[in-house]
Formats: sequence, structure tokens, C-alpha cells
Amino acid sequence: MRAIASSILTALFISTAAAEEVQRLPDGTAVAFSPWVKFCKSVSTRSACFVGKDAKSVDGKALVAAVVVQPYGEAEFLRLTFPVTVNRETGTRILFDGKTANGQSVDFVSCKQTVGCMADYTDSDVITKMRAARSMTLQATDGDGGVLRYVFALTDFVKAYDGPESDPSLIERRSVTQQSLTAKSSGKSR
Repeated sequence: MRAIASSILTALFISTAAAEEVQRLPDGTAVAFSPWVKFCKSVSTRSACFVGKDAKSVDGKALVAAVVVQPYGEAEFLRLTFPVTVNRETGTRILFDGKTANGQSVDFVSCKQTVGCMADYTDSDVITKMRAARSMTLQATDGDGGVLRYVFALTDFVKAYDGPESDPSLIERRSVTQQSLTAKSSGKSR
């Protein structure tokens, strides 16, 4: 049940998150990063809180999401979700503040066409490192062998993690922002 509820709510987070910050990847691709937000949901008799952030292309394509899943009465974990086009055999890697010495790697635990490929970091040390670091680099290998690398700012992570649920209207405002970025991106390509 935990896995089902977590997958549903992770998909909900990915589909509702929109952009706050836009950065360019080395290849020139514009990427929109959402702020860290927290929300809680109940499914049947189970409840959980989620603290998450995602990155999308400015046309709205999901690139990666990082969600701390806090299931009530169970150990929390960090779930990374990449597109299904990743190389599933190489797994994922996290670097904190760009340092390889404190990085960690895990395999993908599940790939679903509608959600993506998920990797769960269950070591509680990961959350501790997220609280202390300024940035977190998420890496995976795409199907062509290239390295996917997204740097998530952690400056507002602790505030979202320790704070109350995010204002539901924030998600709505973020959706409007994403629609605006998508419209601007479409207009430039013509």
C-alpha cells in the first residue's frame, strides 16, 4: 500500500509543480525549477507528507523530481523520479555541494510509463545532508549514454521540510507560471 500511495502522490506532485527559477544546462536547454513545497495527503487509512521540488523543460516536459516522502509511522526516504528514457541499469547518483566524496548512488526500484523511473534513497543520512548542503546534484544516464545532471538549490529546503504545508494556492500560482513559460517557449520557436 505504501508504494502505491507514494507513487500516486509522487505523480501528483510532478504533474502540479511549475517553475519559479529558470536555468540553462551546458547544452543551452532552458530548465525551470520549482521551489521546495510541502503537502500532506491521506489515502484510505494511510497518510503521508511530501516535500518536493522538480525540474521541467520550459515547454513543460518533466525532467526530474526529488521528493522526500514522510509516510506516517514509517521511515522517510528521498525519491528521485527521472523520465523512462533513462538507462535503468546505471541507477542514480546524488552529490551534495558538488563534492564526489559525499555522494551516494542507488538503483532504480521501479519504472512506470506514466510516472517515470524512481530511485529511493532510504539512508537517513541523505536527509541530514540535504539539510546541511547548499545544493544537490542529481545524476542519471540517459538511454544514449549521456549524463543527465540537474543541480537543485537547497536554500529553501529546510524551511519547507520543517514548516507547515505549503499554501494550496501556491500550487495554482505555480501552474499558471508554468503555462506562461510554456507559452513564451512556444512563441519563440515560431
